[in-house]
Amino acid sequence: MTAIARRCVVGGSGIAGLMAARLASEFFDEVILLDRDNIPEAPNTRDGVPQGNHFHAILPGGLGIMSKFFSDLKSELLAAGALTCTVGRDFYSYWREGISYSLDRYNPNSFEGPQTFIQTRGLLEIRRNVEGVANVSTRYNTAMLDPSIVANRICGVRVITDGRADDIECDLCIDATGKAPRSIPWLQKLGFGRPEESVINTDFSYTSVFMKPHNWDAFDGIGFFVMRDPAGGFANRIGGVIKLEQGLWIAFLGGRFADYPPREMMNSHPGLGPCTIRSWQTSSRPPHPFRHRRASGFRVASGACLEECRRSPTDCCHLAMPSYISIRSTDKACLQLAG
Repeated sequence: MTAIARRCVVGGSGIAGLMAARLASEFFDEVILLDRDNIPEAPNTRDGVPQGNHFHAILPGGLGIMSKFFSDLKSELLAAGALTCTVGRDFYSYWREGISYSLDRYNPNSFEGPQTFIQTRGLLEIRRNVEGVANVSTRYNTAMLDPSIVANRICGVRVITDGRADDIECDLCIDATGKAPRSIPWLQKLGFGRPEESVINTDFSYTSVFMKPHNWDAFDGIGFFVMRDPAGGFANRIGGVIKLEQGLWIAFLGGRFADYPPREMMNSHPGLGPCTIRSWQTSSRPPHPFRHRRASGFRVASGACLEECRRSPTDCCHLAMPSYISIRSTDKACLQLAG
């Protein structure tokens, strides 16, 4: 595809940023991918992605989209140790009534659902695939600060790397910085009204730990949840154990409505449930420290809300925000830039 402009800058190199950079590489001569974290050389967890300490699954639709951009993705994930999981057969849950093959209701009958992949977050990130694209370069340990504005138009971004500020010119800036996006205060600086935000209160907390079991195949399938029992002593707790690559399990305990799990789960903690306890006791010492995360709420600014700003951002700047709107909006922004 013929490039429509010279340079695109993508802030944030999570899944949204990586996919945005890959898409933008088809429209621009150069794409610069920024991230404030010092990205590890090998797939691993990092501070900027707190949910990276949990297991990750790819929904079939998402896997299909990613595979269009990275044709060898499925085989690469399998070669790296990702596990194939057939929904309705390989992942199940324990309810008060017994084993269920559906997670949203009790269903004792297994079925052949869609296939997905289960792995750690570090393995799922298509970072090396994106880094291998010829016109994509990366600048890690680099944070976006403010837009560079000329005549009320964004023409670049100011960044800071190791305490040193720098200006990068660009034709399109994509904000994929996550839960606290840079673009919202940018819109205010440009004279737009702050878009309306909706806060979805989840009030959910979980503690998880990677385990190195003596017998990785101690239970059937890929993983299981122990669902909450409204009549039990921990009515708002769930738990689970999931198999992962490199002979690991991840065990977790979650809770809602202020019934939060302890930061360190003990072998005999009653909130885990008997099924989880049996699997837990087959394991050796955790190879990684316990990770605790509380998600109190998610802030969402919809595309409709963004359009209600006093003036359309496309009148004076080119800005895309895949953290808030879909990856297709990045495609739309590129096409708008082309005129």
